Amino acid sequence: MEKLERLGLFDEFAMRGRWHLPQESPSDAVPGELKFSTSGIELKLDETFKIHATPSAFEQVLRLDIPKAPTVWGTTVTREKVTLRRAFISSIGDDCEIVANEFIVGAHVDDDNLGNVISAEIEFTHLEEWAYVPQFRMEESEDKLRARLSYPAKPLKVLRVDDSLPFKNLTISADVRGHFRRTAIEFKAHTELIVEFAEPKSITNARTALDRLTGLLSLLVGESVYPKRIHLTVQADSERHTIGMFMSLRRRSTRLEYAHQMTFPLALIHKEAPDIFRAWLAYEEKLRPVYNLVLSTVQAPDQYVQSIFLSLAQALESFHRIIYASEYENVNTYVLVRRALINAIPADISPTLATKLRTMLKYGNQFSLRDRLHGLFDALGIELSNAFLGSEKRTDFISKIVEIRNHLTHYDPSSPRSIVELAGSTIEMHNLNQRLRALTTALLLKNVGMPDGPLGSLFQPQHLHLAH
Repeated sequence: MEKLERLGLFDEFAMRGRWHLPQESPSDAVPGELKFSTSGIELKLDETFKIHATPSAFEQVLRLDIPKAPTVWGTTVTREKVTLRRAFISSIGDDCEIVANEFIVGAHVDDDNLGNVISAEIEFTHLEEWAYVPQFRMEESEDKLRARLSYPAKPLKVLRVDDSLPFKNLTISADVRGHFRRTAIEFKAHTELIVEFAEPKSITNARTALDRLTGLLSLLVGESVYPKRIHLTVQADSERHTIGMFMSLRRRSTRLEYAHQMTFPLALIHKEAPDIFRAWLAYEEKLRPVYNLVLSTVQAPDQYVQSIFLSLAQALESFHRIIYASEYENVNTYVLVRRALINAIPADISPTLATKLRTMLKYGNQFSLRDRLHGLFDALGIELSNAFLGSEKRTDFISKIVEIRNHLTHYDPSSPRSIVELAGSTIEMHNLNQRLRALTTALLLKNVGMPDGPLGSLFQPQHLHLAH
């Protein structure tokens, strides 16, 4: 039976073990099976925990007050320590079922506030191709009777970024892993991202810090990037040990297989990459609402095209609101304007209408979507704007976006027929969404230092994937 420490987030498996709550004695552990799959993390116990097998616990169940088990410890048949975290009991009776958000292999962890994670090693989807460096070399002997395959004996540092909080340093490292048998030899390129934290982190904070890199890699690759394996190094007193982290991934499919299919492979931006990573980590928390909207349209492509459009329009509006000044007048001036307009509301109109008008005036100093889009094209610059628009006029494109957004939001019967037909066309809306996603990605990456040259490739047909 394969040990859990050798498995990853793309594996599905079941493992027997004995399980107990941290407040219980190990001698009270009960047998059960841990299952890990795309459906989630589930522990099915053969019997209920001793602390829950009481009349008072079953009375809780009858009141729909299920006993809690946020942390569960276990030891597998392979003698590995496991900790289920953020868990809850989904079913209790003669047996018991527990669902967890994540689990750790290699330690029993109780207090997440202990900041003792000092480094991490993460394998991501796409990373071997995105950060590809040639490692294999085939040579013939002088007499041409034998062939020699060679590869670097030590890992190659493909990229290193220093002083990029919350990391002390970040390294992408490539090496070759081999598997040998008498009748077969297998070599495989292996790439991983290694980080050292600027200061020790709790497990939760370490995972949050690593998640910040996933967004950038997804934008650079051109589709969602997922962790395949996460190992955390923990400092406990004078000793260090490694623990594995597992969480269920809702989607694990990938479409882009080779570097030339990806939007910005590392080879294309290698010189600028350290600064891009630093800027991204500095801005990431601020930009998270924007790129979460963008990535949600990639991670769930089976949404209605109209829903995807509204998410992307919101992403563009939010980006402008976060990064640029977005008020027509300074606050003090608008206070006077707003007061005058509120005082001008007739006293004899419906109270409901009066309240609506006062609410509208509260936001009246903020830019409209139309003005925000004009501002974003100004920020994008003439060359990139022309590459994006082609022969289409900027004012026409912006009017189309505003009118579709208004139609989908308000379903105004007076909307132009051309807009109603466009908003109802799956193919045309898909193509418009592809362009809007590229535009939002360009703005996000330009903001963190991506040069205009590589950014222009976002608007090329091979990256837009338009339908015909």
